[in-house]
Amino acid sequence: MTKRFQGDADELLLIEGDVVVCSATRVLRPGYVLVRGSRILSVQESAPALATTPARTLRAALVTPGFIDIHTHGIGPGADVSAFWCDPWHTTELVARHGTTSLLASMVMPSKARTAAEAGLTETPLGAAARQRGGGGGGGAAVAAVARAGAAPRAPADAPPSPVASGGAGGAAGTAAAAAAAAAAAAAGDARSEKRQGTSNSGGGGGGGGGDNTGASLDGCCSLVCSDALDVSASVLRVAEQLHAAVGVTGHGAVVEGIHAEGPVVATLGGLPESDAAMAPEQFCELLDLLGPALRVMTIAPSIDAREGYPRIKALLARGVKPALGHDKRATVADCVGALRLAPAGSPLHVTHALNVMCFHHRECGLANVALAPRFPATDAYAGAAPPTVEVIGDLAHVDPLALQLLVGSKAAAAPRGEELHCPAPGAACFITDGIAEPVLGQRLEYDGRWGEVVEKGGRRQVVLTQPESMAGTLIGSCIMMLDALRAGVDVLGLSLPAAVDMCAGAPARIAGLAHVGTLEAGKRADLALFEGEQPLPPSAGAAAAGGRTASAIPQLRQTIVAGAVVFDRDQDHGQ
Repeated sequence: MTKRFQGDADELLLIEGDVVVCSATRVLRPGYVLVRGSRILSVQESAPALATTPARTLRAALVTPGFIDIHTHGIGPGADVSAFWCDPWHTTELVARHGTTSLLASMVMPSKARTAAEAGLTETPLGAAARQRGGGGGGGAAVAAVARAGAAPRAPADAPPSPVASGGAGGAAGTAAAAAAAAAAAAAGDARSEKRQGTSNSGGGGGGGGGDNTGASLDGCCSLVCSDALDVSASVLRVAEQLHAAVGVTGHGAVVEGIHAEGPVVATLGGLPESDAAMAPEQFCELLDLLGPALRVMTIAPSIDAREGYPRIKALLARGVKPALGHDKRATVADCVGALRLAPAGSPLHVTHALNVMCFHHRECGLANVALAPRFPATDAYAGAAPPTVEVIGDLAHVDPLALQLLVGSKAAAAPRGEELHCPAPGAACFITDGIAEPVLGQRLEYDGRWGEVVEKGGRRQVVLTQPESMAGTLIGSCIMMLDALRAGVDVLGLSLPAAVDMCAGAPARIAGLAHVGTLEAGKRADLALFEGEQPLPPSAGAAAAGGRTASAIPQLRQTIVAGAVVFDRDQDHGQ
């Protein structure tokens, strides 16, 4: 991705918008955003009086803050989900083309490597593909190595071209490089196997160096080490090390703001790989130390932590990490409320992908009931507990539009008087993607020894497991962008534009503690999305299937700006 404009620290960029959505409560018609270097200098209704002419002036029909995705597992390169964040720039450059300017990199916490047979497969799908190409013969280590390096995703011949496959960082060269990296990984399989067991092998290099699109590899040395008692895969340490170096770096599209750890202490897996759900508090704290200050949010099951008096949630809070209650179909109201009471004043706990992998009942209430509550009943059972913030996957597949409508309506009841009743209170709820793939039918993924694929069901594309057969059909993530969630919010749920923008920018920033982004205000980083006023796009497939508008109310994205730099320009990047 090429920066189309990067101003010097003292240069001015002026952005003029017919409509400028600054936040959930401030909309300017028209509006002017003045940027100096990487920061917003002013946001006002009239053109600023300037002593010098701006280096550049941009005009748009609609201007919003850049979108913030606090739950995404990355999108390639290759097919090995566990290695996606080993090349974070691949994802950050791709999502910036759709208006996302900040994200938390979601990591899963699988236990130490299981064999393919233990995962329910006789051989990993990628390993079988490599063997059929003539790459077999290296034994189990070689098969695992090919799977870890990742083969290029495959789509049917009649499928639409993948944005990555045709993008500036992808294409045939990237596919060939990924295949070369897989072959190199097979050759180095035994060496990497030794590394995973903690032995030194200075002569082993392995793949991952075959071009700009092959960074998603778990090869090479890792400086992070853990005790034998800590039951996490070596991939966790290697991905964490890559993300530590990526946090806060600009110049590669969206900015990785930190890590969201989905597990390991979860009571109900859903689509997650197996993890050490009963991880002892001592090892849990060791894991937190390894993840370090980059960790901003961690999903944890309240039903497990409640048994010992919530030592893990207390450890998270002591380190300034936001506990997100989730992946727990066993949690009772008492389990949840006990955790919520630990939250510091003004900073409630969070709920991971609300309504997914949790239970709702009209008498025996569960975590989903707690997530939907705008306020708690005035009884002793809820005394001292504040309702949590929530995130919800906006693909209209993980959560049916009717249930989504219920969620935004319930959170609207927490809005101050005078606010729109059908829109969530600012900061109470946000959209996420839970992204794991592009919306390319037939695209295949290897996920901890399991096989997934992008399919279409009910007019909506989704990512499901296909192997092992016992888990076939299980959702493992989405294939949408935050821009799709914005359109679903406006076109399907009927949210006001400021409310929908808040769910995609302001609310996730507040939830994750990203005070420097999320709204358009003086002093904040200059992250913006600029939209054209003509040729509105048709709604997403999900919106159309749900009977939404025939054309989206959200116009076409024209430019994405991150830290004052234009990182995507539709006119110049068209076709890439």
